[in-house]
Amino acid sequence: VFPEFADKIAEYIGTEKAAALTCDFTTSTPTDRICSHIALMDTVKHYFEYRMLCGCGIPSIELTGTPQDWVDLRQKAEVLKDVEDLGWWTSELFVALDHFVAAAEGNPDVKFWRSICNVHGGSGFWSNFVTGWIQVFFPYSNGGSRCNDSIAQWRNCYEQGTGRETEEYNNGLAQGKRSSRGAPFDYVGYGMKLETIPVGVSQAPFTYTDMTTMKSYSMTFNGGVVAVLQDKETKALEPVSGWSVLDHGEIEPEGKGAENRAEETQGQRKHEG
Repeated sequence: VFPEFADKIAEYIGTEKAAALTCDFTTSTPTDRICSHIALMDTVKHYFEYRMLCGCGIPSIELTGTPQDWVDLRQKAEVLKDVEDLGWWTSELFVALDHFVAAAEGNPDVKFWRSICNVHGGSGFWSNFVTGWIQVFFPYSNGGSRCNDSIAQWRNCYEQGTGRETEEYNNGLAQGKRSSRGAPFDYVGYGMKLETIPVGVSQAPFTYTDMTTMKSYSMTFNGGVVAVLQDKETKALEPVSGWSVLDHGEIEPEGKGAENRAEETQGQRKHEG
C-alpha cells in the first residue's frame, strides 16, 4: 500500500521530488523503502488526507500429497457412520471432503474454495463469525457442547448461489453504512464464533513413575497443529504439527497430603503456644 500512496503524492509534487525522498539504493531493503515512503507521507501530511480500507482473502490453496491420499482420507471418514448420533455432522463433513477429492483430482469447485471461511468469499473483517465450510471440522465448541445449527447453514447458502452475509455486505456498501465495528453495514452475522473454535491440540494424561526415587508425576502427551509456517518466497501459509510432554508436578502418595496438613497444623499450635 505504501508505493500506492507514494505514487499518488508524486502526481502532485512531481516524480523527481518524490524519487529524491525514496530510499532505493542497492543496499535498500523492502523495509527501508517502506520507511522512506512513510517519511514522504509525513512530509506532506498537511496537504493530503490519507485513507485506506482493509480487506482479506486467500489468493490460492495448494493440496499436498497425491490424489489417492485424499481418497484415503475420505474413506477413513466413513468409520464415523458407525458412531451413533453424528449424522448432523457427517452429512456436512462428507460434502467438504468430497470437494477435497475432486480438487486433488484436478476438478476444483472455485466457488466452494472461496467459501472456506465465509460463504462466497465475504470479507472476514466485519464479523467474528465463521460462516464458511471450515466449521465442519469443528463439530463441537471449545466448551464441549454441540455447535450451533450453522454447521449446515453454510451449504444452504452456498447451494442457493448467494450468502446472506454477502447480500447484507453489498447492501451495506451501497448505502454507505458504518457500524461501531467499522463495518459498512449493521449485519451481526451468523455461524460459529471465533472464540468457540477449539484448539487443534489433543491431550492424553498419564502418570510417570521414576523408578529411582519411586516418585510419580502427573504428565500429558500433547500433539496437533501447533504453529503456522510461512514460505519465504511465496508467502504461503502451512500448518505445522508437533508434539510435547508436559510435566504437571509430583503426585502426592495417597494420604500424604492429609498427613502434611496435620503436621503443619501441629507445628502452628506449638508455635502459638
